[in-house]
Amino acid sequence: MKTGLEAAANLLLLSAIVCCAAAATVKHGIQAELDSIVAVIPAGGPHNEMAMRASRHWRKGIKAVYVAELPSTKERILEGRRHNEFWGDYPDIWDEPWGRVHRPFDSRAAMAPFVAHQLLKREGVDYKWMLYGDDDTMWFLSAVLDLLRDYDSELPYFISDMYYFSAPPDQMHWRNGMLQEGATRCLPCNVTIPDEPWPLGHNWVPPPACPCTKELLCDKDYRMWEFAREPTGRWSKHNCTAPWEDDEGDYYKKWMYSIDGGSGAILSRGLLEGIDHEEMERCVRNHFVVYGGDALISHCIWSAGYGMTQPMQSYFKPHVQMFDMGRWERRPFMNMLIDATEGTCNEVCQAQAKWQVSKHIRSRYFNNLDATEAYIKAVSHLHDTYLIRVGHPLCAEARQPPCGLYS
Repeated sequence: MKTGLEAAANLLLLSAIVCCAAAATVKHGIQAELDSIVAVIPAGGPHNEMAMRASRHWRKGIKAVYVAELPSTKERILEGRRHNEFWGDYPDIWDEPWGRVHRPFDSRAAMAPFVAHQLLKREGVDYKWMLYGDDDTMWFLSAVLDLLRDYDSELPYFISDMYYFSAPPDQMHWRNGMLQEGATRCLPCNVTIPDEPWPLGHNWVPPPACPCTKELLCDKDYRMWEFAREPTGRWSKHNCTAPWEDDEGDYYKKWMYSIDGGSGAILSRGLLEGIDHEEMERCVRNHFVVYGGDALISHCIWSAGYGMTQPMQSYFKPHVQMFDMGRWERRPFMNMLIDATEGTCNEVCQAQAKWQVSKHIRSRYFNNLDATEAYIKAVSHLHDTYLIRVGHPLCAEARQPPCGLYS
C-alpha cells in the first residue's frame, strides 16, 4: 500500500504532466489565428463531394462545417474528422407557401451558420470567426487573417463589401443593383478614419459603429425607413423595420438589402451568440418577401437588430473589391494572380492581390464538378506562390499544413 507521501508525490507528478501537456498544445501566432476560423459550407447533392474535396485546397487545415439536407453517415463523419471537418444537417423546405417564393434549399443556406454554431458548441470546439459563402466560394486566408486582426470577435460583426441594395421611391434608379457605395452599412469603429477626403463616388457616408445596429442605421439613414402612402399620394416615413414591400403598394421599402452569397461574408462568434437560434429560424421560415438564402439571412440578421460592416480597406480603396471581384471571367482573375506572382503587378493589381478575401468560382459555368475542383486547385497554387514570393507569414509560420500541402 502506498503511503500518503507517495500518493501526494504521484499526484504532483501527474499534475505536472497534465500541465506540461496542456502547455504544449497552446498555439501562438499564425497557427492560433487559423485555429480561430471555421468555414461553413451549405452542401447538397453531388456538390457534397466537390465542396468537401475542393475546399481542402484553400482551407489549409482550418475547421469546416458542411450543412447537408440529411444527416451524414458515421463513415463520412469519421472521414471528415481526419481533415478537421464536421457535418451538420438542416431540412430543406418543400411545401407551400414556401415554394411560391423560395427554393427548397434556401432555408438551409440561410440557417447554415447558426446550425454550425450550435454543432460546434455541442462538440466543445472553440472558434472566433465564421466564413460563410456558397459551396463554390473559396477564401484566401492570408487576406482573411490580415483583415480580422482589427476586429473583436466578441462583438456582433456581419462583414462584407459586396451587397445587393434597392432604394426608396425617390431613388428608384438605384433599384436592383449590386451597389456597394450606396448600401446602408457601417464602418468599423476601431480603425483610424481620416476626415478628408471621402472617397469619390460614395453616395452615403457610413457611420463608424461597434456594433453596427439597426437602431443606429435607422437613425443615420432615412432610406432604411418604411414608407407609407398617404391619402394625398405622397410617401412618408412610417417605421424602421426589416426591408419589405407589400403586394398592394401601400407600403414601400427596399425589397433587397443583402450580402451576395457567392461573394460571402464573415460572421463573428459574438453575432451568432447574440441572435437566438429559434428566433432566427422563425424569421427564415416565415419570410416570403425576398428570394435566396443570402437575402434571407441578411434580412433576418437585420430583424434581429444588426446591420452589415464594410472593411476600411475597400472603402478607402474603391478599386479594391475584397469579397469577390465581381463578375470577372476566370481568365482575367488568373492573369491577375500570375502578374502578382511574377511581380509585374501595377498598384491596383498589388492591392487586389493583397486584399482579395474571397472568390465565387461559379461552378455552374464549368462543364463538370471535376473541372471546378481543378480550377480551385490551380488558383490555390498561384495564390500560394504569390504568398511565398511576398513572404507572407501564412506560408512562413503556419505549423501544419504549409502552403501547397493540399495543392
